[in-house]
Amino acid sequence: MIAERTGRLPAPNMTVTLSQWGSITILLMVSAWLTLWSRESIERSLDLARKELAVRRKAEEALRESEGKYRKLVDYTLVGQYIHQDRIFMFCNKRFAEIFGYQDTAEIIGRNIQGFVAPESWKKVIQEIEYRESGEKEFSHYELQVVRKDGSLIQVEVLGSRIEYQGKPANQGSILDVTERRKAEDRLQASLQEKEVLLQEIHHRVKNNMQVISSLLNLQSKHLSDPAAVEMFQECQHRIRTMALVHESLYKSSDLSRIEFGSYLKSLASHLLHFNEVDTRRIRLETALEEVYLDIQTAIPTGLIANELLSNAMKHAFPGKRSGTIELALRPHPEGSYLLSVKDDGIGFPEDLDFRKTESLGLQIVSSLVDQVDGRLEILRDNGTEFRVVFQPPRYPRRTSGQEM
Repeated sequence: MIAERTGRLPAPNMTVTLSQWGSITILLMVSAWLTLWSRESIERSLDLARKELAVRRKAEEALRESEGKYRKLVDYTLVGQYIHQDRIFMFCNKRFAEIFGYQDTAEIIGRNIQGFVAPESWKKVIQEIEYRESGEKEFSHYELQVVRKDGSLIQVEVLGSRIEYQGKPANQGSILDVTERRKAEDRLQASLQEKEVLLQEIHHRVKNNMQVISSLLNLQSKHLSDPAAVEMFQECQHRIRTMALVHESLYKSSDLSRIEFGSYLKSLASHLLHFNEVDTRRIRLETALEEVYLDIQTAIPTGLIANELLSNAMKHAFPGKRSGTIELALRPHPEGSYLLSVKDDGIGFPEDLDFRKTESLGLQIVSSLVDQVDGRLEILRDNGTEFRVVFQPPRYPRRTSGQEM
């Protein structure tokens, strides 16, 4: 247009015109680039949105699958599960409904928990719930009776805890039907009581039979004129009485498998003092007996050992009018063993006599019984005589079920 009017090209203004055309060109290029970039950006955004949606759908499917597995796990477990809020059932699984005799959990949800608890157990339930609500207990573990749909009562074991459910405090728990287990335990307890009564009766009869034998020996000894024979009969009576005393102690004990041996030895020593007509003003008996429990397999041989050693001291340690003291001791010893000691300050055991090779029947019996209880026999001759027996209770093999009564 300038050239048309002037007929020539204006040099100074040409640069401006070219700049204007260049600016327009640049603007057009930028506009085209921005349009292209926006389209690519939108496509990328859409692509990202599609991927995010796919991931979300996959996560939702995984969540639904997980919830389904969890629901099956909860529904088909052997333990009933429940949640109650303000004493109203908000949730329970199928096993919970089955325990109470219902076909569907909908028959339980929304009902008050008191309708499912036996009246005599309601106080216990409320007490445990209050413990958890007050924070005094974190968990509750107890048993109670509950009412089934048909009105029958069953025994259940409950484990409950405090939780938050839908933003409010609630109680959750699990229950297990232990009715059959309790019945089995009751039958077993009754059977055990019957066996205990039977075992007590056996010990009682054994003790009575031994007393009869002792009485027969006493009657027979009255027809003997030989003092040595009479003494032999009396010694047999002592031994029988010693064994009978073990059965008598077991009969009177609440534990029929073992006796408190210290008390037994005290009774045995008292009996021997009376039976041997010991003058207690001249010969004193001192005891240091700790609480030691032995089973019958150990108590009888150990009791016979004590019988022989005490009888020997009472008969031979203080001849004539000699006075003195007999000390009877029982205490635990290292490595699970025990020490039984019979000591006197009498005339003493002959130095040249080997108690292991003596002809005395009593000491022969002692040596044999010490081996039976896996023991060790020592004799000390310092200011009298002391017999020390360190013994280990035998470890008998456990009975098999076929050997039980």
